[in-house]
Amino acid sequence: MYTALLLFFALLFGQSAHAHFGNGLLHFHDGLLHPLTGLDHLAAAVAVGIWSTERRGLRAISTPGSFLGGMSAGIVAGSLGWFHGSADAGILLSVGALGAILFVGRDVPVLMGCFVAGAFGCLHGIAHGSEVGFGLAPGALAGLLLSTGFLHAAGYFSVQYTRDRLPKHYGTALLRTSGAVLMGVAALLAV
Repeated sequence: MYTALLLFFALLFGQSAHAHFGNGLLHFHDGLLHPLTGLDHLAAAVAVGIWSTERRGLRAISTPGSFLGGMSAGIVAGSLGWFHGSADAGILLSVGALGAILFVGRDVPVLMGCFVAGAFGCLHGIAHGSEVGFGLAPGALAGLLLSTGFLHAAGYFSVQYTRDRLPKHYGTALLRTSGAVLMGVAALLAV
């Protein structure tokens, strides 16, 4: 329920990646706010957090950690001009695929999940790195990673909180509903 509300408000207030505010990522607060102003990044980051609820203990941080690591590498690659122009379609694919993974509800092996999350994070990083080129300040990068990590945590804890208060069989329905909402977000972004 809380996840659906979070994604609903993301739809209301989010914007596409092409409408991010500002002329670049120059300061810590620019990086901190940047993921919150684009529906694509917001939805993917929350989805990775939701997906990580399928794992227990330290394995739960493997998927978000892989996304953040991939995003860092993608930012460097994008700022160097690698893969410019190919990231936007990949970002839409990542949001839709994350939704499909949640909707289908199949258990993905940890290493495969890390690879997929890392690849999706890399696509998001390439888009951000391409937008700013060499103008990305280290403080802005720290803010970008911190904010993305916060979105992962928001997805994780919203589902865990809700799941702990529902009968066990509703947990699967919660994940499938989250997946359906994410696939709808991807379709909305594609239009």
